[in-house]
Amino acid sequence: MKKILFVLAVLLLAAPAMASVTINAVQSATDPCDVYITYVNTEGPNVRAFALDIWVDDGNILAIEDYNVGECIGDANCGYGIFMGTIEIDSGGDVTNDGTPVAELSDLPSDTLPGLDSNGVTTEMGALYKLGEFPGPKQTGTMYKVSVSKLPCNLCIRTNVSRAGIVLENGSSSEDAGPPFTTNLPLCVPLAGAGCCPGDTDNDIDIDIDDFYKFLGDLSYAYYLTGLNGPPLYLIAPGDPNTGFLWDVCLDTNTDADCDIDDSYKILGDLSYAYYLTGLNGPAVYLIAPGDPNTGFLWPCP
Repeated sequence: MKKILFVLAVLLLAAPAMASVTINAVQSATDPCDVYITYVNTEGPNVRAFALDIWVDDGNILAIEDYNVGECIGDANCGYGIFMGTIEIDSGGDVTNDGTPVAELSDLPSDTLPGLDSNGVTTEMGALYKLGEFPGPKQTGTMYKVSVSKLPCNLCIRTNVSRAGIVLENGSSSEDAGPPFTTNLPLCVPLAGAGCCPGDTDNDIDIDIDDFYKFLGDLSYAYYLTGLNGPPLYLIAPGDPNTGFLWDVCLDTNTDADCDIDDSYKILGDLSYAYYLTGLNGPAVYLIAPGDPNTGFLWPCP
């Protein structure tokens, strides 16, 4: 199935027509580490398939999520859910595994970005539907959500040349010589914000004793400022002019939009458990390394 790539994209042929396909990256209003990749086709035939390279200039891409899966079977379930590089089909023609939009590096090493947990991914996705029964994907929509590990950064998008880039229903590709449509790619979008790794208060990609000291010190100072008598009553509200400046968004370990005593307990508990696991004798030498099989799972950090 690796080589079918954009065969699905040329199943329907129509007369050439002018079109403009615009791709955008829209940062989530609720989680700045999430970015929605959207498309707008202003005129002409539908887009049948997208093959895009997406990368960041700092940090990693952690996930590609919130995408449509499968062929179009109605307006409520019609999008780009056919993943040409990873779909698995048995000898009877039945799909046994839908796959994912993330292209495999081994499929085409010369023109494929490394993949998840690296700074870049190549995605490929197409639409499949019965002509005359369903109109296909809408002219405007969202392809998927990209989750990044670090802010601020620049997120960039370009067409993947070897996989034909953007393909219309009439078979025209953004990579054709003198294409009958235009696109705004390549594109780089600045992503604003700070952090993205809960607990990594200094953004050094490690959750270690320095982060623990910052959390503990800020909590103690916040008690002093507010005069509250017990930690169960204490809430550090982001934006509070008296205490909010003490807290980095990274300290919100449970991502409830508040840096509070629950986060304090999580850091204290996880650090204590990490000491137990590793048998180290003092906090000054302790480092919780993301990816460490003994301790990394304690922390939601890439």
